[in-house]
Amino acid sequence: MTASLSVSIVTYAPALPMLCTGLRTLAVSLAKARAAGSLGSASVEIVDNGPGEGFAAPLAELVSRELAPPLKASLHTGHGNVGYGRGHNLALLASDADYHLVLNPDVDLAPDAINEALLYMEAHRDTVILAPEARDSSGRPLHLCKRYPSVLVLGLRGFAPRIAGGNLRRKLDSYEMRDLPRDRPSTMVPLLSGSSCSAAVPRWPRSAASRTRSSSISRIST
Repeated sequence: MTASLSVSIVTYAPALPMLCTGLRTLAVSLAKARAAGSLGSASVEIVDNGPGEGFAAPLAELVSRELAPPLKASLHTGHGNVGYGRGHNLALLASDADYHLVLNPDVDLAPDAINEALLYMEAHRDTVILAPEARDSSGRPLHLCKRYPSVLVLGLRGFAPRIAGGNLRRKLDSYEMRDLPRDRPSTMVPLLSGSSCSAAVPRWPRSAASRTRSSSISRIST
């Protein structure tokens, strides 16, 4: 079964070369998913949060150059800085796709990322949000899945993450769910986060809003 997908990227004073690289990896991943038969139609919307109007023209040029047909690509600009979440909501609320991908402008996707994500979501229809296996530019794993933190953990994260040792280090590791396997998906994850995180979110009717299973899947993002 082929699924439709919409993608939103919210920018604020973006590093254009980095965004260009990310858009190229997105285009490749979308093309591979379409060739594999998991993806039907796809649309990408860049939401320009500024600052000011100076990024509108270079973003428009970037979109037209890197996101060519059959992709449907657009730039939403002129609304000012409405914030990260609301910026993505502008695109999400306008979408009628089966799934929506929230993508940061500094994320490079693996070629098989979108195909794997769509296959997983279609095979696990009770899953409502999917987070990636992510790594930083040095190849070190990023721990995007989280448990609910205590006040102590929040304090350690904010003021002493590098010097915590012993039992304090174990508390931080538990919060970041470092015990999760990295070679297969994990389910029932309490929190998903990350500054370089992509997530596929299925749209569902209000009557089905009680579905709350979260999953983490490997090799979505690198």
